[in-house]
Amino acid sequence: MLNKINEDLKTAIKQGDNVSKSVLRYLKSEIHNREISIGSTLTNEQIVDVLNKQAKQRRESIEAYTNGNRTDLVEVEEKELSIIMSYLPEQLSQTEIEAIVKDGIKETNANSLQDIGKVMSWVMPKVKGKADGKIISATVNKILNK
Repeated sequence: MLNKINEDLKTAIKQGDNVSKSVLRYLKSEIHNREISIGSTLTNEQIVDVLNKQAKQRRESIEAYTNGNRTDLVEVEEKELSIIMSYLPEQLSQTEIEAIVKDGIKETNANSLQDIGKVMSWVMPKVKGKADGKIISATVNKILNK
């Protein structure tokens, strides 16, 4: 995955794509910092974790800028998010998420909102990198409230 980021960075530099160049350099920097902190080269799964963290930050920024009526900044963050998302595994649809959550509820014998933690700990490893935790949490909440 890191090789793909490096190749895409070279392409962005050659094409003069400043947004992609900036985002890819930042991703490389974050990956490098994570490698330094753990003391070894990252696996693709660990790189996906770094990318998920960056995607989450962009989503939070988009939400904050939208609330602050800063459409100019929203557009920049959305472009950056789309670049990051292109490196992540394909995201699950809401229907797929609901099916996994229902399986988790069944497996953990959850029957009230107090069991959210059990369900989340069962579901999250199965959707790692393929769905946002906020969406999973909201789906678990919705289904347990029924």
